[in-house]
Order: sequence, then structure tokens, then C-alpha cells
Amino acid sequence: MNHISTYKALFCLCGFMASGKSQLGLRLARDFNDLVYLDTDQVLEDNVLGCSIPEFVRKNGMDGFRKLEGELLTELTAKRDHIISLGGGSLNAENIVHITGAAHLIWVNTPFSTCLDRIRQDQQTRPLSALSDDDLQKLYLERVVFYSQAEFQIADPDSEYNFLHSFISDRINI
Repeated sequence: MNHISTYKALFCLCGFMASGKSQLGLRLARDFNDLVYLDTDQVLEDNVLGCSIPEFVRKNGMDGFRKLEGELLTELTAKRDHIISLGGGSLNAENIVHITGAAHLIWVNTPFSTCLDRIRQDQQTRPLSALSDDDLQKLYLERVVFYSQAEFQIADPDSEYNFLHSFISDRINI
């Protein structure tokens, strides 16, 4: 049986750094055995950069990192039957239309204050953690423009998980 042309079994989780995208993606992958989970940051570190993201950014700059990240996103959005956690800054004016056309985009809309607390607790793995709280909030507000274009939004993955689970189930014909 052929799927209708609008069928997309690709789900991308977006949101600010430390919003919980990776944990949520792993949880969803456990519940949906037929969906493969990928974290773009992990794929970049393991298969593209040859080092950690903070180390790559120190050596090559954020623009060099974003270029490679964009190339990876183009490759990954051709996949189906995947749940992909996007890097916090991976959505931009150049790729938002492509991603929303290729995938069901889900915004993990964790409050900024929670993200900030997590960033401050884990500064070693986050290249932008050296920014001031005010600069991080400014960055967050700039990125919300792209996150808000998501098809589905979840503010509390624990209490709203069943809604997200239903959203995905309805779109993969389980």
C-alpha cells in the first residue's frame, strides 16, 4: 500500500540548548521501536568533526561549525522513520522551510530559566555557555522565531508526554 504524498515519518525535536531534546528523543525512541533516534550534535562529534563541538568551535569558529551542521541537516532530513534532536542553533532562515517541509518539527519549549540553570551546571559541553545570562536570553529570543514555526509544541515533557506520544502515533500509522 502506498503512503499519501504528504506522509512524513521523520520527527525533528528543536529547542534551545539544554531544553531536554536529547532525553526526550531517547524516551520516544524507546517507545517507538521502529523509529531510529539520532542527535545531530552526537553525529557531528562522532562522524564529522573528529572532536567535541566546543573544541571544533574554538579552532574553526561558529560559522565553520554551522556550515557543517547545515550540510548534515540536509542529509538527515532525507531519512524516514527517525527521531532527530537538532542542535539548539541549527534552525535558521536558510533551513527552516526545508526542515518543516521534510519533517514533523516538534518544539521542546522549556522555559529559558530552566535552560539557563542547566547550561550553568554543564558549561564544559556547551560552546556558548561563556555568554552572559543576558546574552543567552537574547540568543534564546532570536531563536524562538524559528522554534515557533514547529508543528507541535511541548512545554513539559513529563506532564505532556502522552499528547506528544499521540501526535507521533497518529503520524506513523502504528
